[in-house]
Parts: sequence; structure tokens; C-alpha cells
Amino acid sequence: MGTGCHCQGHRVSNAEISRTEILCVKKSALTVLVDVNDAMGTSALPDDLLAGELIHPILASFGGIHRVGSFLFHALHENPNVLKKVKEEAQNLPRNAPVSLQSLANLTYSHSVTREILRFYPVVPFLTARVKETFTYKDMLFPKDMLVYSDVYGSNQDGSIYTRPEQFEPERFMVGMEEDKKHEYAYTPQGGSDVRTDHRCAGEQLTQRVIQTIALLAVRDYSWECPAQDFSYGLELMCEPKDHVIISNIKSVAHQ
Repeated sequence: MGTGCHCQGHRVSNAEISRTEILCVKKSALTVLVDVNDAMGTSALPDDLLAGELIHPILASFGGIHRVGSFLFHALHENPNVLKKVKEEAQNLPRNAPVSLQSLANLTYSHSVTREILRFYPVVPFLTARVKETFTYKDMLFPKDMLVYSDVYGSNQDGSIYTRPEQFEPERFMVGMEEDKKHEYAYTPQGGSDVRTDHRCAGEQLTQRVIQTIALLAVRDYSWECPAQDFSYGLELMCEPKDHVIISNIKSVAHQ
């Protein structure tokens, strides 16, 4: 990233950028964020929250998708039956046209694979929040300003929701099963409830489609292998396999 921006022809250092100067940038993410009001529509985002929201998409995009991608190749390596089905579905992806949301929409199995990756692996093992107002839930007191944790990984391994939760089974998300729809918070890999009104990641659907695209192109256009390596992983934040998943002997199918 650069060390500053241009505002009306003048270079401004990051340290000196003010809210007024940011507004000079037309049709940019900065402009949009500065203009966004809070849920009540009464005041603009404070500077500290604005700075956090500017960093957030960078961390979410580069940090999140590359880790989910590592787990994708781990899942395909560990589950040959899943790899076979993704390969079969990948043949329905047009070869002479760009990948689009429309072309991905009917490829339901590979989409279910991406959803199962987010459920099965601890991509986001937990979420944190601070209590806004004191309340009691099931005889447990939650005082205002208390820091609380949501066990995302544990919720997605709940046997009362998912059949054989310890197994990698993409079919659980397909028509006829749809275990993720048992209730509003059954599937919470990146937060729960409605993304438009509650604390759920706005990039969740984008992540799923990007990983689906990687999966389809990786098995349709290339052959590859996963050599011996350390596939173990923990439950720390931003976790991924110890060796990040190494693939080798990569060959273009067209040139085999």
C-alpha cells in the first residue's frame, strides 16, 4: 500500500488525512465509509471506528480467503469421494467464458463443499463481543461491558443440529437435508442471524463463491498432489494447517 493519497492534485500523508480531505476522493471506499451513519442515522462513524473498518476488508480478504483455501485443498486431499464429485461437476463450468455468479449458481455440490469447509474447520473458532446492556440469560448474569465469547467452532459441531458432525459431508447442505436451516443460528461460521441487520460477516457469501471458483478451476484445469506434510491445526484465531497445505507436481490438464 502507498504512503498517502492525492486530494485535488495535492499529495497528503496518511498521518495528515482528515475527514474533510477524505471526502475529496470521489466514489471511493473511504468516501462511502465516511458518509455512513450509524444504525439510528444520527451521527457519522467516529474516526477510530472508520480506521478499523478500513483495515477490516484487508484482513478479511487476504487473511480469510487464503486460510479457507488451505482447508479446501486439505478437504479434497482427505476426501477422495468429494474430490471425484467436484471434478464431475466442474465439467459443467463453461470453458470459453468468464466464471460468473450465474454460472456458479447451478453448481450446488461445489457450493456445498465450501459451506462444509466453513462448518467443519475452525476457520473462525470464536467471536467476541462486549455486552451493551446488563441482562440475564438462563440464570446467568451478563453485566454491561462484559467481554463475551461465542464458540463458533463448537456450535458448528453440534450433534443436535448436524448428523455425524465429525464427518466431512457436503450433502448436509443440499436440498433434502439442509441441516443448516434447522434454526436461525444453526450455521454460524462467520456470525449468526441476518447479515443485513445483525453481526454477520458481509463477505461470507463472497468467500464461499471465491473458494467455489478456486475448487472448480483447480480440479478441472489442473492435476496436482499433496505430498507428505503436517496437516494438523489448532483452534487459535486465524488458524490453518501447520504446513499451510503444500501442493506439488502441478500440471495443466490441457498440456498432459
